[in-house]
Amino acid sequence: MIDVYLARLVPLRHERGEALDALIRGLAPDATVDMSHRMPTYRRGEHFVAWASQKRCLSVYTCSAERSAAFRAKWPKIKAGVGCVNFKDTDPFPLDDLKTLVRDALKPSVEILAREAAARGKKGTRKKEGSPT
Repeated sequence: MIDVYLARLVPLRHERGEALDALIRGLAPDATVDMSHRMPTYRRGEHFVAWASQKRCLSVYTCSAERSAAFRAKWPKIKAGVGCVNFKDTDPFPLDDLKTLVRDALKPSVEILAREAAARGKKGTRKKEGSPT
């Protein structure tokens, strides 16, 4: 299934996708692999990492800012969203540093899980507009 996806990519994206697939499978050989949301997705329990070739970039998704924080801190010039990192074709594709992102996505540390829980708690404690204190 991923081979079919890779075959449709332009050469640079194919190369990067193949390298990313090998990296993820090497770091998490027990991960299940599927094509959720029409993109390669690797799962370990409730944790996942996915990637997709977009119009202008190759995106890696962790769906948590905490799980991509170390990578984003080291590579601030590579565009990133809350739970994703977007590699333009002209950006570096640092596989050694992507190892950390993949590990944090699929095997998050206790510290990452605690920061995520704290962030969820903050979201739940916001006062609704117009409600009494």
